Amino acid sequence: MLNRQKIIYHKKIEIIIAIFIIIASYPIWGIWYDEKLLEAKKYVDTSYTYVLTANKQGIRDYPIKDEVSLKNLIPTTIYLKNDTRLRSDYRLAIRVPKSTKLNYKYLKYSFDGEIHDMSSTLQIEDNNYYYFVMAEGNLDGTEKTHKMNLWLKENTPINECQKAFTYDIVNINNKVDM
Repeated sequence: MLNRQKIIYHKKIEIIIAIFIIIASYPIWGIWYDEKLLEAKKYVDTSYTYVLTANKQGIRDYPIKDEVSLKNLIPTTIYLKNDTRLRSDYRLAIRVPKSTKLNYKYLKYSFDGEIHDMSSTLQIEDNNYYYFVMAEGNLDGTEKTHKMNLWLKENTPINECQKAFTYDIVNINNKVDM
C-alpha cells in the first residue's frame, strides 16, 4: 500500500511539473509569435522591392564635364531586389533632404550610362524630402542592377560648389523602410 501511495504521489508531482512547464512556456511562445506577427504585418501594404547600394559616393565639390564624369567617376551600384514571388512595382529615386543647401539645378547624374539633368527629372516631394525619379518598373522574385553617378555641372558657380549635399537612393513605392 505504501508503494502505491508513493507512485501516486510521484505521478501527481510529475503532472504538476508538466503543467508548470506548459504555463511557464506559454508567455515565451506568445512573445516569439508576436514578434513574427509584427514582422509579417510590416510587409502588408508594402511593395516588396527594396534597394541596396554599393560604392555610394558623395558628389565631387568641383564642376565636371559630362564626358569626364562618365570616364573617371566610380559609379554607385544599385541593387533592386524582390524576395517574394509577388509582382511589385518600384520607383527608384534620389532622395534629397529639403535642408540641403546646394541647388539641385546644378546637378547631373548618369543612370546606366545615360546622362540626365536633375532639374528636368520628375520630382516628387513630401514634408522632409525631394525625390527625383530615375526609373520605374516592376519585379517578381528577381533582382535588377543599375549604375549611377552624380556630379556638379561644369557651369556651376563657385559659391554653390562649397555647399553641402546629401542624398540616398530609395524605392519610393515602399511604404516601409527596410
